[in-house]
Amino acid sequence: MPDVTRISVTDWRNRIACSNTAAMQKPHKYPPFEADFLRDCCVFNPPTCKPDCFCRRMGCSGVWSLRQDLEFEPFLDSYANLWARGVSTLKLALRDPKRQAGGRFRNMVPVLMAVKDRWSVWDDQGRSLPQTVGDIKRCYFCDDVFDLIRPITDRIRGLAHDTTGVSTAKVISQLFYDVAVPFDTKSKASQKISGYDPLALGGGAMWEDTRTWLQHRRMSIDDFRCLDDAPLKYWPVTRVPRPPSLTACSRVLDKLFYG
Repeated sequence: MPDVTRISVTDWRNRIACSNTAAMQKPHKYPPFEADFLRDCCVFNPPTCKPDCFCRRMGCSGVWSLRQDLEFEPFLDSYANLWARGVSTLKLALRDPKRQAGGRFRNMVPVLMAVKDRWSVWDDQGRSLPQTVGDIKRCYFCDDVFDLIRPITDRIRGLAHDTTGVSTAKVISQLFYDVAVPFDTKSKASQKISGYDPLALGGGAMWEDTRTWLQHRRMSIDDFRCLDDAPLKYWPVTRVPRPPSLTACSRVLDKLFYG
């Protein structure tokens, strides 16, 4: 299992390449849809953290945040493309609440329905969920990022019963794509073996170890993003976002454990 404190740059890059290769050999083939989600649902912003934040000191040209005018439907389309196989079945189940969704959709549907119900009015001020989420313009490495997202992530976890936590983690990661590290059953086990808590969504020990790893290697945040070869190898030229080669930080960490 990967040990973030000891893994070399080459080994990290190779593990991600293997993860992407394996993904492209499966029916789902999700890596190209990462480009679609960033292009259609996110914005690359200048960071708004303090000038002395860790990310600024390491070199960070910007952060991905959710579009504040994003509607639920394109968010759902991206969720289905990024995380689920059987897009039409998932969307049909969401459009018909009485329909019994089984298998891998059993937890997805209640979580997504609960998020949909609160999408347009999230807080007491009548602000939408994307407006609230989009205010947090931070990347994975920012000093205060997990403190900032915690009130939202805790509330989302309480919206619906998710027996494994997998579907909820993927919703949260999609909301905070440059921050929150998702998990599935296999990567959840890999994270635990490596000494990390999957429910921390990349926070805690993983966050501390990754910041130390970056600092010891004098690597910038931009270079860290480039450990993922998906943008150059699998993102269709006609669908790339801007900047074209900088994926979200969560992908670089998720693929270390997924594959």
